[in-house]
Amino acid sequence: MDLVIDTSELSLLAQQSAGAGVVVAAELSTVMTRAVIQIEGDAKRVVPVDTGNLRRSLTHEVTADGGGAVGTVGTNVRYARPVEFGTYKMKAQPYLGPAFTKNRAAIEREFSGIMAKVVRRLWGG
Repeated sequence: MDLVIDTSELSLLAQQSAGAGVVVAAELSTVMTRAVIQIEGDAKRVVPVDTGNLRRSLTHEVTADGGGAVGTVGTNVRYARPVEFGTYKMKAQPYLGPAFTKNRAAIEREFSGIMAKVVRRLWGG
């Protein structure tokens, strides 16, 4: 599942204003970090538990990407995908998808407020 946020206005601001690139990157990273932590937490609350290994393995990561930020929530446990999507032998027990869906609107609202935060940090407005 992808959440695509239009950051073209932020990119333009970052290119046209001295120092804005650092502020934009910091704000994007902050909001992305909050988003993936929330998704991870909700996924951990609903993931099916047998031994607890899958729940413990859920983690998040935020990386910079060309002036933006990419957030990832996931696990390296091999059976995570079959649990989420099911198999011909096992019914799906989604946990990441529902966590993402639950938080999507709030995340979009947070990202939409970044421009105002950047302006306040740069010009005190």
